[in-house]
Amino acid sequence: MKANGFLELLTDERFWEGLREEITEQSPPLRSQRDRPEAWKAFYQKVAASFSLFWGDPTTLGREMATMMEDERIVEREDRIVEVGSGSGWLSLSLAERGFDVTALDYTHPMLTMLMSEAEARGIADRIHTICEDFERFQPRQPFDVTLAVCFPPALTPEGIERLERWSRKRCVVVLGTTRESFPFQQKLFEYITGGQGRDKPLLLLWLLGYLLSRRRVPEMRRFLWKSEVTMPIDEIATFYEAYIPLLGFSGTSAREFCLAHGKAPADFKVSFDFSVLSWDIS
Repeated sequence: MKANGFLELLTDERFWEGLREEITEQSPPLRSQRDRPEAWKAFYQKVAASFSLFWGDPTTLGREMATMMEDERIVEREDRIVEVGSGSGWLSLSLAERGFDVTALDYTHPMLTMLMSEAEARGIADRIHTICEDFERFQPRQPFDVTLAVCFPPALTPEGIERLERWSRKRCVVVLGTTRESFPFQQKLFEYITGGQGRDKPLLLLWLLGYLLSRRRVPEMRRFLWKSEVTMPIDEIATFYEAYIPLLGFSGTSAREFCLAHGKAPADFKVSFDFSVLSWDIS
């Protein structure tokens, strides 16, 4: 292929749309999320209390990331922000703590209940609002200043990006992890159960950059490093993976047995995440 033809291909939205479909087909988690949405919804309901604890210390993570976003002027104090797929709201809560007006959108009611309980405990319940609705079905009455998605695959599709842009009048922000071996215990579990399948994060980052550029967006990318330690009891970790692994088509019982047999090495529970924070303005 000649250089000009290659450049034309890279700037063709249809190429990136097709590539996103290929990434989904090759990734068990993404393929399962597309094909079994109700099963994933039930999973999030079941693991609501433990989901964010796999970040290690989600409260400190949220505060440090919110500080970085404001210091780098990714968000500005007068902004109205919506976080899609907020979960229990570790970042939404921290942005509200810093004075932002934040709306947390998620379809998992127990996670939003946890979020509001924490907001009340921090004294910021008047600055954060929750909406229990599917990302694909929600229609805001008016645009927000900033749309934000953190490690939320449904936003990382052509349709998802279109929603983020349509709901924003100022800026879109996407945060995604890029490190494959961010959690050694999980890496060992996946190698044992799935043969290492499900490593889609680096591909999603490359896809997002390419797709945005093909749409003549000019994203800014910043790096955010996070290190912590998962301190949950091994039985809770086993219960989580017993529910998660079947979504990928593998045995939940085998996952639980692996966790209980191998969850004894402290170094395996050190987490290190290399986040990419992409932001682009809406013209």
